Amino acid sequence: MYFWFNDDARSNNVALIAEGVPTTYATLFAQADAYATTLSELLPNGITRPLIVIETANNVSSIIAYFAALRSGWPMILTAPGDAGQQARLCEEFGVNMVLTQGGSGLTTKVTSQEPVAMHADLAVLLSTSGTTGATKLVRLSKRNLQSNAEAVAEYLALGATDRAMTTLPFHYSYGLSVVNSYAYTGAAMVLTDASLIAPEFWDVARAAQATSLALVPSQFDLLDACGFAEEQLPSLRYMTQAGGRLDPKVAASFAHRAEASHWQLFLMYGQTEASPRMSYVPPQDAVQFADTIGRAIPGGTFHLIDSSGVEVTGFGKTGELIFEGPGVMMGYAHTRKDLNAARGGARLATGDIAERLPNGYFRVTGRVSRFIKMFGLRISLDEVEQVLARKGVRAYASGTDEGLVVFVDRAIVSTAALNEIPKQLASHCGLPAGVIHVEALERIPLLASQKTDYRALLERSKVTIANGAHQTVQAGAGQLLPVLTRSLGRTDITLSQSFQQNGGDSLSYLEVQLYLAERLGQDAPDAWDAMPLTDLMALDSKVEAVPRATHVRIDPDLIVRTLALLAVITLHATSYPTGGGAYLLLILVGFSLARFQSETLMSGRILRTLVSTLTPAIICYYTLITAVHFVREPVNVAWFFMLGNFDDNIRPSGIVPYWFIAAYVQIICAFSLLFLAKRFRTSMRSAPFVVGLVLAGVFGTMAWAAGVLEQPAHLRHRHPLMGLEFVMLGWCVFYAKSTVTRAVIVAVLALVYVVQWNDAQAVNAAMVGIGLGAIIWCGSVSVPRLLAKSFMMFGSLSFFIYLAHGPAISVVTRVIHGSEPVILAIVIILSFVLAAIGSWLYDACSRGTIRRTHTQDRDAWAASPVRL
Repeated sequence: MYFWFNDDARSNNVALIAEGVPTTYATLFAQADAYATTLSELLPNGITRPLIVIETANNVSSIIAYFAALRSGWPMILTAPGDAGQQARLCEEFGVNMVLTQGGSGLTTKVTSQEPVAMHADLAVLLSTSGTTGATKLVRLSKRNLQSNAEAVAEYLALGATDRAMTTLPFHYSYGLSVVNSYAYTGAAMVLTDASLIAPEFWDVARAAQATSLALVPSQFDLLDACGFAEEQLPSLRYMTQAGGRLDPKVAASFAHRAEASHWQLFLMYGQTEASPRMSYVPPQDAVQFADTIGRAIPGGTFHLIDSSGVEVTGFGKTGELIFEGPGVMMGYAHTRKDLNAARGGARLATGDIAERLPNGYFRVTGRVSRFIKMFGLRISLDEVEQVLARKGVRAYASGTDEGLVVFVDRAIVSTAALNEIPKQLASHCGLPAGVIHVEALERIPLLASQKTDYRALLERSKVTIANGAHQTVQAGAGQLLPVLTRSLGRTDITLSQSFQQNGGDSLSYLEVQLYLAERLGQDAPDAWDAMPLTDLMALDSKVEAVPRATHVRIDPDLIVRTLALLAVITLHATSYPTGGGAYLLLILVGFSLARFQSETLMSGRILRTLVSTLTPAIICYYTLITAVHFVREPVNVAWFFMLGNFDDNIRPSGIVPYWFIAAYVQIICAFSLLFLAKRFRTSMRSAPFVVGLVLAGVFGTMAWAAGVLEQPAHLRHRHPLMGLEFVMLGWCVFYAKSTVTRAVIVAVLALVYVVQWNDAQAVNAAMVGIGLGAIIWCGSVSVPRLLAKSFMMFGSLSFFIYLAHGPAISVVTRVIHGSEPVILAIVIILSFVLAAIGSWLYDACSRGTIRRTHTQDRDAWAASPVRL
């Protein structure tokens, strides 16, 4: 019986866990059958076995649609979400009857053809071979292909019903699909999430579900290293698998050693979509010693080596083309509609890889028969790259490795304009991020004695080019997103395998890139795009043509709340209007920003990085202002020069009162960051950041009560660092309140804090905090006119300097202008903005050559500082 049909032994097993809610196999299959019935009613008359396209995502509706098609015997083409161009080609070439696309609340259905399609009775799934050229070429997989590969994978991974896999890969990709199939065959559960590996949310979901496995491609291992992965993040981990390209043997051996030490297993695997897709694996006990091999064939499969004459190679250490034989080998390729009904091909697959057999029966890949490279799970034909450019009038020579594509041109015959267009053209055509496409102009293309191109020499040169450009972010014509990232982050050493956050993103640069993505894609930026690897963002960017500028842009509510809180502070200080509570919100937002932009740095123990990068701009600007006031206006109390102004009851001069916030901020950041010196604390915080944050809020609140801080008047109480730390921890928890339960908990805690500690505060203060936090906790991103979004961005970029400048602005305006308070307030805000712009320019000019050069990796800290308040 195929794994997509129910059986009594498995029906009550958990199949899916989405947002903490489990779904059994019995329920999943019942929903699949009901969905198939609904789709059947939409089909044109006479079509009982349609060909359908399913846009897949790691959500329940996609899994239901997949099993609905399997159980109904409907062949399906699985694609990535939003690829309308590919769908149009598929519909034209194959006569697709129905397309299921991802919508806001599930899948939407569109009937695209009224004609029946003749298809082989065993055809089940069609997958793209590589997605590299835009050509319509699909792998035909049969029911037996899917079943046999699921059985083999389940056997060598020793899968059981208690296993739970995180959806780290899309399942329109054959590797991701094999996880779905093998787990369904076993009756194990899949934990659905679209969160990136580097996002705290991913690990929250994994721990809550007690996930046992992670299926990763090579670039994701780089992400784990970059974000300081530790086994404590997922105590239930049983094994990791790796496929989708060659993993550096040193990286593989390193993770294998960690696996042995921490009692989980690492399976290194090799496969191709044409084999459904697994062909071999390295057993965990050999992962260290044989990390540079592909191991042995999966159960039911065998390998052969064939030399150039077609004779089988039998000895050790001799190379030949690697041939795989087994029940998972595809039915064949489909280029047009008539291929869908073609007979099944043989059970042998020529992999195109050159390999050698080792004495223990393992195989080591040493090269490729054809000129292909493989990046991000995509096979790139170098010959076709040359053909694409030739059609555009550019004579080019393609080479490269699995780490990058290099295009060589003759400097004498290719113009600079053509050079600049090459990365953009190939990125769009191949579906690759432009940053991994390198263009090099040579004085002379190397030739063999036969006058043919010396591709071996070009390969060696391409390795050097790729190595030298591994961290380079902007090259001529590298695409539109990279220049935006470079400008917004203020860096030229962006690491493409890392996320926007890991590369130093803050709330200002976040909005700038978000605006670009909205304009470029003509739609909202992807959810949590700032936690996605930049390669994923650039791949998305490269696949679309320019679209009309968006009239509205979605921005996060915390940016709006932060801006309004700062305006409330200025209004309170410049007028008699009762707009208190803004400072409370700013303190809470400090914690929110720390959680969002600094949590990974803190949890990995890089305390000095956080302290230096977070405090440097605040301290420099604070002392510049205080010193100027001291010598130009009147002497400033000594306590302010020791960052103790928030404890000062007799502030002199009165105009510096608002700057208690900077002193308190420095004290809070130091105290909170130092907690992460303790490894046990880091481990606890990584495992349960919301719970630990609540506990800390309670501890700091209790300490404030014991120290008599609560006896101070409400308008002074929040200046104490213990009260500030309590606010900051509540903001930290607000960020991690992802579920309805945790959001309700934080609301209840905030209400309790108000009743116990702040019931003597003015009602407007409570309203300010309640409304602001309510918007952040319960509201999603907000769609606003593009001009208004840019206004928020400009204000956000200067917010720290506006906070500093509003004191002098109030002093000047109130001495010169005597009028209504609304007029005075408007002028104060305008003058503060102008002074802030000047101050920001001066700071940038002074720090560009020192601070930014020294701390290019640390710009993320700005988001947690008053700059982003």
